[in-house]
Amino acid sequence: MVAMQCVGLRVALLGCLLWAAAGQAGPFINPVPAQDTDSPVPATFTIVVGHTTAGYNLATVSLTATSSNTSIVGNSDISISGAGSQRVIVARALSKEHGLVSITITATDVESRTGSRVVQLTVHPLEPRFGSGVDGTTIVTRPHTPSFPYNLVFGHGDADKLGRTVLTARVIQDTTNILTDAGVAVTTGGAQFQQQQGLLTVYMKSSSVVFTPGAFPASVAQFHIMDVEFTASDGERSKKATIHVRIEAFPSLTGWCEHKVVKDDTLETIARTYGMHWTTLFLMNNATVLNPKELSPGKVLVLGKPYLVKRHESLFDVASKFGTTWQVLKNLNKPLLVSESQVFEGMVLCVAPGLHFINCRHIW
Repeated sequence: MVAMQCVGLRVALLGCLLWAAAGQAGPFINPVPAQDTDSPVPATFTIVVGHTTAGYNLATVSLTATSSNTSIVGNSDISISGAGSQRVIVARALSKEHGLVSITITATDVESRTGSRVVQLTVHPLEPRFGSGVDGTTIVTRPHTPSFPYNLVFGHGDADKLGRTVLTARVIQDTTNILTDAGVAVTTGGAQFQQQQGLLTVYMKSSSVVFTPGAFPASVAQFHIMDVEFTASDGERSKKATIHVRIEAFPSLTGWCEHKVVKDDTLETIARTYGMHWTTLFLMNNATVLNPKELSPGKVLVLGKPYLVKRHESLFDVASKFGTTWQVLKNLNKPLLVSESQVFEGMVLCVAPGLHFINCRHIW
């Protein structure tokens, strides 16, 4: 038997040897891995073509492709490009159709000799989806404290099913029961929009989610993490995502809104620590600090006054009222604030006004 050599890329060698061992002469196609895709996102296959005849001009080898299920992928929805040993086949499923499709790829040379290969394509149905970054998100809050509302985005790959896609939440319980299903408030509303996830357009809507834990049991010291499983369902199919809720214990408020002077402290260094002007600190303590250059260790300085947060107020709103910045208020309230966004009605903040506020209004 005359030994035959293969033409094409080196990766085509195995296919060539198998083809020759089977006693077949002509073109061949290397094995192609199965793929899956979402309807109607196209699937792309890289095809390596070879020939059992040494030096055969692979540019003259033509390819055709046929679908085993034209109700999912029509023959006209399969395109072939490229020349020579490497070709590219793109198969696009019909909108909203799904299932398993076998695509037969046939290579034909100028002598009408053929070689074929069957590739498998699984087309997934359009289903509910969550917005990018939802799964695995961590929300931080404290016992008996509502979290800052989290904007949870979910939707569907099929615009016609978005309206009936609903969101539910379930707390994955442990022995602590710090957070229960009743402590997860979900409010869905607002405008609908589109989000691109890869090549798929997903039709989205938003829900506002607030987590309100209960009390820490004696077994929990500093913090505890609980998982909440969200399910987006259209009545036929569903998708799940998990959000982690980190519940942190309130730190001791001893020394809240005050500073105990230590050796080498000055009004300037203390003020710098809290992001304020030293004159502001002096004016708030001028009843007990007679000389701004003389501070005795052990003296307690007032850093601000308590302020009761009103409905819908943010840290920025409160800071603007008193001529200061939200960064200053965040520094002053580190024991209370997990983040600058976690401000709620009825919360008591330590507030130090801006220097010009004190000078202009003379009410501090």
